[in-house]
Amino acid sequence: KADTLLSEPDKHQLTINPQHEQLKATVPLKQSQLEARAQQYFNDGIPVTNTLAQTYLDTNPNRPFKDNDSIRYHPRVYSSETRSTHPALIAKLETPDNQIKGIAVTYLNDATGDISDLKINKRVLGTKSGNHIPINEGIQADYSILAVGIENALLINDNNPTNTDIIA
Repeated sequence: KADTLLSEPDKHQLTINPQHEQLKATVPLKQSQLEARAQQYFNDGIPVTNTLAQTYLDTNPNRPFKDNDSIRYHPRVYSSETRSTHPALIAKLETPDNQIKGIAVTYLNDATGDISDLKINKRVLGTKSGNHIPINEGIQADYSILAVGIENALLINDNNPTNTDIIA
C-alpha cells in the first residue's frame, strides 16, 4: 500500500507541503542543543600543551604531540555513564564551511591522563555524519587521507612529507 501512496498521491488526497524543503533542512531541537553544547565545550577548551591530553597523546615516545587547532583539552566534560565530569581530549567535528557541529570526546583519567582504566567509551557529542575533524589542510590537490581515529590521524600527519590533507 505504501508504494501506491507514492506512485498515486492524488488518489489518496496527498498534497505537497509548501514547507517541505525548509523542514528537510531544519535540525531537530535536541540535536541543535547537542551541537550547541559541543561548540561550548570546544570554545571553552584550551590548547593541549602541558595538559593531561598531552600526557595521553605523548604515550608514544617516537611521536611527541604538536598542537593542532582542531584538538583541545577540557578539564570537565560530562559523562552520562558516570553522571560526573572528567578531563577529556576533544576534537571538533566541522562542516566543509568550518562550522562546528560536534566534538569527538576521549575521557581521561584525572590523575594519569590514561584511558585504559576508565570504563567510559570514546563518543561524539553533536553531529558526526557529514562532518570531519581536520588534522592537516595540505597543498596536495589530488587526494586526501582519511584516518580512523584522532591518534592515527596525528601519527600519519607526523609523517606527511607531501603536505597532504588529513582528516579523521
